[in-house]
Amino acid sequence: MEFPAGAKMRSVTLQGYFTQSLGAAGSADDVARHAISVVKSVTGDAVRRKVVDATKCASCHEWFEGHGGNRVIGRETGSNAELVCVTCHVPNMATSGHTITDAQWSARNAAAVNTSAGWSSDQLRIFGEWGVDMLLTPNTALQPNMPRVTNNFKDMIHGIHAGRDRVVPFKDARNFRGNATLLDFRRMDFPGNLNNCQGCHVANTYSNVPAKALLTNHYFRSDAFLLAPDIAGATSSMLQTNPQDVTTTPFAGACVSCHDATAAKSHMELNGAKVNRNRSEAVTAIEACAVCHGPGATWDPVVVHK
Repeated sequence: MEFPAGAKMRSVTLQGYFTQSLGAAGSADDVARHAISVVKSVTGDAVRRKVVDATKCASCHEWFEGHGGNRVIGRETGSNAELVCVTCHVPNMATSGHTITDAQWSARNAAAVNTSAGWSSDQLRIFGEWGVDMLLTPNTALQPNMPRVTNNFKDMIHGIHAGRDRVVPFKDARNFRGNATLLDFRRMDFPGNLNNCQGCHVANTYSNVPAKALLTNHYFRSDAFLLAPDIAGATSSMLQTNPQDVTTTPFAGACVSCHDATAAKSHMELNGAKVNRNRSEAVTAIEACAVCHGPGATWDPVVVHK
């Protein structure tokens, strides 16, 4: 594998399955076993901040098996370990559902439901509830009811856990080989106290945002794509950052993932944040959130979220 030139925060991840043979090799008694994922930082490199305690995640999830059981965390991951999730779910990762081509979409429409070539009944139900027009052409995947949202771990996990306590519950659509992976949390209730940050977080890690933290990207949009929106342009837009990308500033990104009411967003922007703004505008913003919400301040999350 190769790291980009100049990389200073490199990690290597071990993940996947192993097969336990309970009978003769290759027999029906072979059982696929999921294994805890392991992350190891490159010696001498900067290490990601450890703000989440995996053993706390395991208090609810026991073993969390993401992506079909290929990314696994649990109590055995350990409280000081780096989470496998943040290896990929970084600030510039955004939804890819809008890259499903018309040909792929039409082929799934034409195939039988609940077959490998067609949509599942669950997908069709969710599309229907979202108001997606399955027969719209061209550029079916670009219609407004297909979600455009960040896959940055911070924003995504806050949004998912907030469930229907949000004004607009978190939903996402991803493109995997032309088949949409749909995440729909409109009916989710959090089985605990959402105000308790330390239900997941390590103590004293969530009241401030480090210098040079990156913008959260919700939607890649090149100038060419905006001039002539199509699936090919949506796909090529994801190859680089663009001045017209829809982004949110770092401090606000954590807060607005739960506090998504219009008044809350206005409050954030009045204090320097940029919420769902073009990258060219957000990159120069100076957030003043820490004045009231930073460590030791009157509205420090440590005080109000417990």
